Amino acid sequence: MRGRASVIDGDTVEIAGQRIRFNGIDAPESRQHCDDAKGFDYPCG
Repeated sequence: MRGRASVIDGDTVEIAGQRIRFNGIDAPESRQHCDDAKGFDYPCG
């Protein structure tokens, strides 16, 4: 596979229309929300 990579999220890239997920990487998804120490929701992806 050849081409320019586009970052989709922390563990996924796309090259020539093919999405590739990195095995063993656990990063927030692009629209994921997380909770802080006080339980407040915030966007972390």
